[in-house]
This record gives sequence, structure tokens and C-alpha cells, in this order.
Amino acid sequence: MASTRRLLDAAVELGAPVIATATSSTPDDLRHQVQTHVRRSVCIPPLRQRIEDLTDLARELLAAELPDRPTPQLQPAAHRALIDHHWPGNLRELASVLSTAAARSMGFDIKLEHLPADYRTLGAGRRLTSLERTEREAIVRALDESDGNKSLAAHRLGVARSTLYRKIRALGLENETFGS
Repeated sequence: MASTRRLLDAAVELGAPVIATATSSTPDDLRHQVQTHVRRSVCIPPLRQRIEDLTDLARELLAAELPDRPTPQLQPAAHRALIDHHWPGNLRELASVLSTAAARSMGFDIKLEHLPADYRTLGAGRRLTSLERTEREAIVRALDESDGNKSLAAHRLGVARSTLYRKIRALGLENETFGS
């Protein structure tokens, strides 16, 4: 923490631009110092709330992983498995999974068997419909914003708590952790 403060102070003295990230686990005083030293800030929702970006993010991460080779493509089954994952580790987790998969595929297109074992499941055997994906995203967002408090999330969604529990089970979210 002290080294981060020295770095920020040195950047201010030199007038150098700084790109910094702060997470929910960053201490409040350090997060405040980062915000006062950085001219702009952008809040980006977690990957599980913007799963539609996964395809583009995967392409960019794979291109960076193998800069001197053609970018491998995700085969449909591998793509579905990644879309169905909940990504608690956000972009770092995705980058790690893709790095492993790229190594296993030896730089060729990534198939389901190239993914680490924990990422090979295809949900409940079927792909979610558009309506189910939208419901899932709304539920995940409400649970994140309420730090996992299901009563508060149900209230925010305008549904009964029993309905929220039923939807959580139906969408396979019962083992997820939410909030900061």
C-alpha cells in the first residue's frame, strides 16, 4: 500500500498520466487517493453482468496471448461453456482460462476439451433462452447490488422472495456468491 502511495505521489510530481484500478477489496483511504490522483474514472460492471462482451474479450485476450500467430477461435461448445460460467474472478479468471486453453490447443482453435475441467460443463444441458438470460442478468445484478441479501434483491426486482428462490434454483445460481 505504501508503494502505491509513493507511486501516485511521484506521478503527480512528474505530471505523468496514471492508469489505476481499484476493486471492492481496496481499502477506502487508498481508493480515495487513487480517485483524487486520477483524472477520470470508469465503472465497469463485472463480467457476469455483461456476458455479451465475452466473445470480443476472448478474441482480444487470445490475440494478446499469441501475438505472433493467427488468433484461435472458440469452437461453439467451448463458447457455450464459457458463456454459461458465472465468472466470479472477472477478466483475470477469463484470461487465465483462455491462456490454459490456448496452451492445450497448441495455438489452434479452442475446443471444449481444451478448457480446464471446471469450465467444461454446459449448464443444465441446454442453453438459456433470451428471456432466461435477461432474467438471470437482472437477478445477478440485484443480488450483487444487495450484497447477496435475497430479501432486498427480491424487493428491488419487485417479486416475492419465494419467486426469487425458485428462479435462483432454476437458473443454477444457488452456489454463487454475490456482492463485494
